Formats: sequence, C-alpha cells, structure tokens
Amino acid sequence: MKNNLHSNKSIRNGKGKKFVSDPMSKALELDRVGDFLNAEIEYKNVLKKSPRNTSALTNLGVIYLRRGDPKNSIPLFEKSLHFDAQQPLAVNNLGNANLELNKPEEAISIFKKAILLDPNYFVAYNNLGKTLFMLHRFEEALQYLDQAIGINPNYARAHRNKGSVLQENRQYEQAISSYTKAFEIEPAYPFLLGKLVHLQQHICQWENLANFFPLLLKKVDQGYSCIYPFSMLATPSSPIQQKRCAIIYTKFNAPLAERLFSHKRKSHKKVRLGYVSSDFREHAVATLIAGLIEEHDRQKFEIIGISLFEATNDPMRARLKAAFDKFFDVHNLTEKEIAELIFHNEIDIVIDLNGFTRLHKTKIFSYRPAPIQVNFLGYPGTLGAEYFDYIIADSVLIPLEHRNFYTEKIAYLPKTYQANDFKRLILKKQFNRSDLGLPDQSFVFCSFNNSYKITPGIFDIWMRLLLKVEGSVLWLLEDNASAIFNLKNEAKKRGVTGDRLIFASRIKTAGHLARHKCADLFLDTIYYNGHTTTSDALWAGLPVVTHCGNTFASRVGASLLMAAGLPELIANSIEDYENLALRLATEPERLQNIRKKLASNKQTCALFNTKKYTKFLESAFSQMWNCFQGGKTFENIFVMDDVEKKQL
Repeated sequence: MKNNLHSNKSIRNGKGKKFVSDPMSKALELDRVGDFLNAEIEYKNVLKKSPRNTSALTNLGVIYLRRGDPKNSIPLFEKSLHFDAQQPLAVNNLGNANLELNKPEEAISIFKKAILLDPNYFVAYNNLGKTLFMLHRFEEALQYLDQAIGINPNYARAHRNKGSVLQENRQYEQAISSYTKAFEIEPAYPFLLGKLVHLQQHICQWENLANFFPLLLKKVDQGYSCIYPFSMLATPSSPIQQKRCAIIYTKFNAPLAERLFSHKRKSHKKVRLGYVSSDFREHAVATLIAGLIEEHDRQKFEIIGISLFEATNDPMRARLKAAFDKFFDVHNLTEKEIAELIFHNEIDIVIDLNGFTRLHKTKIFSYRPAPIQVNFLGYPGTLGAEYFDYIIADSVLIPLEHRNFYTEKIAYLPKTYQANDFKRLILKKQFNRSDLGLPDQSFVFCSFNNSYKITPGIFDIWMRLLLKVEGSVLWLLEDNASAIFNLKNEAKKRGVTGDRLIFASRIKTAGHLARHKCADLFLDTIYYNGHTTTSDALWAGLPVVTHCGNTFASRVGASLLMAAGLPELIANSIEDYENLALRLATEPERLQNIRKKLASNKQTCALFNTKKYTKFLESAFSQMWNCFQGGKTFENIFVMDDVEKKQL
C-alpha cells in the first residue's frame, strides 16, 4: 500500500487564478504538475531566503520521500515542526518517513499525534490503519480505516486499504465489497481493478470475469497501471501484454534509482552468488532450491543467502541457513539498506527468487547493487526492468521467436529451467482413498493448483470430463470456503452434482506427496500452469496432462514434462487437452504404461537430477561473469549438455 503523501500545493490568488510570480509559487506549481526535480530546486531557493518557511520545508521533505529517501526527509519535517508544531500535514509525513524506514511503532505514535492536532484528518486515520495492518493488528486497523471512511466516505484509498485488511484476514466477500466501493469512487486508482479481479478469481466468483478480463487487457494496452504483473499471469493475456504490464508496474513501483555499482568489480577467488528471497522457509520456492544450494561447487562459488522474511522456526529454514556460506536476515532493513548490504559484501551475481510474487522487494535491485542481476525461478515472466540482466529459462519456456517479450537477456539451460531437490521425502504412509474422502473404485481426476488459476474455460473442460467418465470425481486443493461453495455451484450449472468435487485439506509436504498416489490423473490449469505443483505430482508418480500456451506461465507444464521425458502428455490445443485427458481416463492400459514410464524416468530424467542441474546453472553464471569481466555487452547465453556439445 503506497504511503499517502501530502504536500501543501495551494497556489491561488484571491481571484482564484493561478500565479507563479514568486519563487514559492513557482515551486508549488512545479510540484503540482509533477516536475519534482525542478520543484526541489525552487524549494531550496526559497529556503535560502526564508529558512523558516514551513511549507517549503514540508514539501521538500515530501519530494525526498517520493524518491525513496526517507532519512533525508525526516530532518526537513522535524525542522518545519520546530518552527510550527501545529501542522498535522507535516506530522503525518513524518510518520510516513518512519514507516518507510521500517519503524512502524514510531509511525503509529506519530500518526496519532496528527489526529490529535486535527481529529477530522482522515488521511492520518488511513495511514494509521495501514500501519496497524502491516503489523497484522487487523481489528485495530479496521477501526481506524472505518473512522477515515466515516469522515470522508468518498476516500477511495481507505476503502482500498480496508479491502486489503479484510482480504488478509480471509474475509473475502467483504474485501470485494470494499474494493468495489473504492473502484466506484476512483476507477483509475492504480492497480485496484486488477486487485478486485484477482480476488474474485481467488474465490472463483466468475460472474464478472467476462467483462473484466477484456477491460483489464485494454487498459494494459493503453498503458494504465491497472493490474499487478503477478495477477496478470492468470488472465487470458498475451506475452506482449504481460511484458507491458511488468514495465508499467516497475516504472510505478521500482524505477531505476541511484546506482550503487558503477565501477568494474575486482575479481574474487570465488564468484559470489547472492540469492535474495522472502521464501527461505516452508515454501514452494525453498522446496525447489534446497538441493541446489547444497550442491553448489564451493571451490568456484561462495553462496550467500539474503532473507527478506522474518525468521521462522521450521526445518526448511534451518536446512537452508546451514547450506549457505553466509546468511543475512534483513527483514527489518529498508530496500536501500539491503541494496547497500549486497554492494558492500561485493556480491558479483545477485539472484532475485521473488520477482513479483508476494512479499517481493524489487526496489532493492533498482539501486543496481551488483554488476549482474538475475531473475530466477520465483516469478514466471519478465520483470520489465532495465536493471535485470538475465532471466533463467529453457527453450520450451522461451522459444527463439518469443525473446522480444522479455526485457532481460535469456540464459538458456538444457532440458529445464526449474531446480528440483532429489532429496525430497515422500511419507511412507499408504493413504487409503476412504481416508481422504475419495471413492474407492471411481476414476480420480486431480488438480492441486491454487484456486485463482482455475478459470471458467478450463472448468468447462473438467466438468465435461466428469460427465463423460462415469462416476469420476475431481480432487481439488482446499483453499477457502467461498471457493468451495462457488465451484460446487458452478459444477451444478454444468450438470455435475457438487459431491463429485472433493477438496483436500492442506497438510505437510511429505504427506501431501504421499496422497498423490490416490489420484489417477493430474489436470493442469491453462493460463497459469502448475509449477512446484506439477513437480510434486511427477515426483510422486502421478501423470500430468498440460496445455502449452504462449506465455512463460502457460508453458511451464510443457517444460517440466519434456524434462521428465513425457512429451506425449503435452497438448498444443484446448481440444487436444480434453481429448488426451479423456483417452487416458478411459484407456486404463495406456495410463498404466504412462505411470510405468514416469516411474522409470524419475531415476534418470533431467527434471530431478539436482547435481547435473546445478552444474548447468553454474555454467550459466560463469558465462555471465566472464562476459562482464571481459567488458562485453550482455547477450543471450546457451548452456549445452554433453549430447548437444557432441552435435556441434
């Protein structure tokens, strides 16, 4: 949630006409039209002549805040308040500065002072509610946001923030109501429409998607900040639209900042790799990379972990922390401070494992703290930022004709882009179908992808499969009560009784892998394939049918199946997807042969060969580093396996 920055921009004379005759008026006019660079110059000119001008001090502080420099904004706000302590606007912005410096408790105290100065200052109520939300104090947050709305019912920001609190508290229908209200008040509010649509997808509320999807795509084509790139992945968008969306978001949220790295880095004895993530804990990304971190060649590389998420007490966190040569917990630092840590530790190649996923901090990389910056694994698409040099991919994910859809250069790995951990444990317990609420004799279709990936078109196919395969059921992952209700209702609309949809509760990974054996066939989603979810199924021995689309996110299933040696499970059209799933469900021998092939391939295929994968990735990193050391322009990288080398 963006800070609510306020500056005093009143520049009208007694007749209501604009004037720019004096330096302060000129500064205010420049500020009003968004020319902050020249406004800063004019405010400084004002302060040379009138150092006690509180409006100039406060507005200059706001400009510093806007450009991500809260440390230098604070003295300006404090000086302004020294000359006049009765300024709720300056107090509010002082609170914003402390919030930017990851000092939420101090910010709370300051926002309360602003409210004491002006009990009707709805902006401060909103900021206080937002800060309490960040601390997961949801009930208090809602109280202050409701007060902001009570003072100003047409304050879209407070309605939007209330929606975020309700969403985080899993009160999804109420959150949708708040987002809808905010959208009605201010349709152009940045990223609001996409947030509303994504939440509707999350609970499988599809009534408005037929109208919202075209509207979103049109707005992206027109350059509007209407949807987060991550949310865009689960829409019927093209690769060029996803690239455009990423560029829009990056310019809005994390434009290129003051560059830290600006000279040729001296060579170290080992190339220093810095992995940055909020997911060094029990999380899908950690599940994939744990073996990779352990397998890195310590003779050539020093491996550094930079954790954006507060410490968790779980086995995966402990395993990863032990696997890194150095491990920094930086969850209390600002993005700039984290960038400075990367810079001062002279990390040669910094690897962003988040991309635009939840809890990301893309601004870190906008400071250019390392000579080489890589987009890897966590986010399936381009980041649209000039400060990311490479994206890790393979030739299935990004065919040669798709390169223009990425702002990064492509580092092509052979076989698969996805790391996997060959040490992953599968619980030895043998689940019975009856234990899981599944029928003993019926065919079990399965899809454990997140609910927001399920769209009406793919659900149509699944329901037709249930109607054609007598007695079959669809086994889905339990996400939220609203999604369960809505999906069962959608099934009824398509002639399928709700009891043929069965929902699996979330359990620990080893048990989750083991229960895959109770399913017959995994059905992938279309716009946003399963990633770790698909690897889970294949590792557990469950065949997956996927459709190969045009975007990174919709081609991952094909990439993984190719790496598993199962190209026959990849459909190139929606019709083929449905027909393939139906054949496998009605031809037991064909499906059994696929299962046997998967079991055999699992021991030798590229998808689960962690050691060989690590060597390929290290080869890509070495080529990046040699290119940089040689002063060459970054170009696409192609890592070849032994077979490809022999063919040269």
